[in-house]
Amino acid sequence: MRSLLARLTFQQRLEGLVAVSTLLVLGFSGYLLYGAWQAAQEARAISGLTRLAVSTSAAVHELQKERGRSSGFLGSKGQQFSAELADQRTRVDKAVGDLDATLRDMPGLSAVVEAHMADAGKQRAGLASIRERVSNLTVPAPEAIGFYTAVIGGYLKAVDQMGLVPSDGDLVRRLVAYANFLQAKESAGQERAVLSNAFGADRFTPVLYKTFSGKAEIWDD
Repeated sequence: MRSLLARLTFQQRLEGLVAVSTLLVLGFSGYLLYGAWQAAQEARAISGLTRLAVSTSAAVHELQKERGRSSGFLGSKGQQFSAELADQRTRVDKAVGDLDATLRDMPGLSAVVEAHMADAGKQRAGLASIRERVSNLTVPAPEAIGFYTAVIGGYLKAVDQMGLVPSDGDLVRRLVAYANFLQAKESAGQERAVLSNAFGADRFTPVLYKTFSGKAEIWDD
């Protein structure tokens, strides 16, 4: 090595030193740029997850309201909630349409979150059928309530999984807290749906009473 350096001119040594320094700077710059790119990618992913969580929550909220009004409509044998139910169905269609649009704009979604969203979407495919049966008063209230609850539950599972995606601890805590809030809201919503049917019918059926009692115990806990 020394003999090699001895044969180099001063200019050659200087050029070699500059070349090595340049490579080191480029390598370090590349490392920094890659880190910045990763941070930007995660920021975009977090922003997307936040939008998806909000959009999912909005769809769930409207589905919960349709569940309650469908339950009241069935309980009253179609004498109550007719206009409200028609309006609510329109609201649900818009909310789930917005959710579907948000999903289409989110490539690279976590496989687990995507799977839960897909499952909820498949369950939601029966919405037109359950609506027709509700309108015709040909579906038992517990079955109708159960349909909406299954769809809502699928979406809430997806929101639960969103809290496991970011690496930012504070954001994880916020998403988990948000998911817990939505779950608590859903428990209360199930109670309201059962009570809406009972008030519409002016009585508790044994099946609905059992459902309400179970949900009340969960809520009390």
